[in-house]
Amino acid sequence: MIIDVLFEQLRKINFEQMDLDEVLDNRDFSDFDDEWCRVNEQLKAIKQEKEFTQEDKEIVDDIREKIFLEIYNITDHDDMSGYISDDFALICEAELLGYKDDWLNKLIACYQNAQVPCEEI
Repeated sequence: MIIDVLFEQLRKINFEQMDLDEVLDNRDFSDFDDEWCRVNEQLKAIKQEKEFTQEDKEIVDDIREKIFLEIYNITDHDDMSGYISDDFALICEAELLGYKDDWLNKLIACYQNAQVPCEEI
């Protein structure tokens, strides 16, 4: 899964050099937030049409928890941990459902480049 590759890249991000609150504020700008919500809503609709099994849900929940704890241990910042774990859950759901999207590809590329996505990507 792409999540495994992204998880390794996530460990390379230097969170100490970031203003975490500023990064989070930048994610709330309408361009980023609108696109994130759009992809999330599309995935919700697809999950209703296709069978998203209990096993799939457990995979996503496990990844969300693993990422949250990893980032929280690094940053001691629960909001940052939550946002990144939500991103990874979104990416995981998309992969499990075979969902493709240009904006989501840009989100993934940020993590592949060891960057926390924010603002316009």
